[in-house]
Amino acid sequence: MKPLVSSLLLSLVLAGSASAANLVSNPGFEAGVSGWSLFIPQPDNANSQPVLSVVESGARTGKKAAQMFSAQPGRFALGEKLFRVKTSPLERIRIAVWYRGQLGATVKAGTPGPILRVDFANSDPAQPAPKVAMLFANAAGALIGATKPLHVAADGPVAQEWTKIEVVFEVPSGANRFGFGLFAHGTTGGILVDDFECEKVPATTPLTPFKK
Repeated sequence: MKPLVSSLLLSLVLAGSASAANLVSNPGFEAGVSGWSLFIPQPDNANSQPVLSVVESGARTGKKAAQMFSAQPGRFALGEKLFRVKTSPLERIRIAVWYRGQLGATVKAGTPGPILRVDFANSDPAQPAPKVAMLFANAAGALIGATKPLHVAADGPVAQEWTKIEVVFEVPSGANRFGFGLFAHGTTGGILVDDFECEKVPATTPLTPFKK
């Protein structure tokens, strides 16, 4: 086999492997909202009326992106089916997502704005509950384990340039499943979301700094 052809085939194999590593189905919303929904807890959103749609302009990659929109500050999340990823304790996971605010999108003071939440669970009722129930990460990469999000005084506009939240964490003891979503916490207006990634990474991958 000629070197050039061999190199090309190797590149295709590696590209296919990288693509297969992403555990998220429809990560860029090219298939619309298939596999995705809004988690809308009540009574937090009595007036915000959050809605999920897909736009065909302004995407980071591809032709489409998701749009979360709320009329008033609320708390809701875009995510796949909760606890959909099977896992085991001490596995290392990397999750990443991109977002940007549309014109006029703002964050209420004292709320974190766009923030990634990871929920851990154990599907075996005979087993103890996970040692850590939730993790939260913001665009600065801060990672905490708590039952409530990291509150940051972020009053003002949501950044209109594409912003990445990326986190590497270790699955806590007691967990055999996890789910995740991008929360719009305290936001008003439209937020575009694109290019979700979730993959299992080697045990040597550096962890995101953990803050209690």
